[in-house]
Amino acid sequence: MDMDSGEVGASQNGWLFGYDVWTKLVHFYGVGSGGQVHDHGGPMVGDNACRLHWEGLSDDKPHTEDILMTIGKNETTIRGDETSEGKPAGTWTFFLKRVGAK
Repeated sequence: MDMDSGEVGASQNGWLFGYDVWTKLVHFYGVGSGGQVHDHGGPMVGDNACRLHWEGLSDDKPHTEDILMTIGKNETTIRGDETSEGKPAGTWTFFLKRVGAK
């Protein structure tokens, strides 16, 4: 996925979603062209949503990302809230839409 933000600039990102049947956790792996690799993990919340968390370093500062992913039949919404050094650092939302579904 190509992204362009006035604050961050242009970047390319790859995502992989998976479910671990042994731990019953969802994983959302993100890899970015800026060198970041994150494994967000967390439980399902009901039948169609999951709460995911990642914490680590960004620009050598403590950083967290908390994500709520809601899975619909034709659209999935991914909303993230970030903190840097314990302070709010941004919120973002992606809408993934099914194309050509029959």
